[in-house]
Amino acid sequence: MRLLAISPNARQQKEKDGSGRPGVLYQAMSVFLDHGSLYRVTAGVFRLGDETDAMMAEGVKRRLEAMLAGLTVRPPASTH
Repeated sequence: MRLLAISPNARQQKEKDGSGRPGVLYQAMSVFLDHGSLYRVTAGVFRLGDETDAMMAEGVKRRLEAMLAGLTVRPPASTH
């Protein structure tokens, strides 16, 4: 089982261009269990222009899914 959460306005930060305007960070988080271990994977994107909340949520969800698609979790080492 895997849980997904999308959080708009996760954190306000100054934009990299030095404008001093706060940037809006959207985060998507996934939490899952595998081989008895709990994992949390987080992806984030900043709003750069006039993107809608729906566009931002879809974009950060795609980024998280891409990260998870490339994730390989190895089974625990054998104790024998």
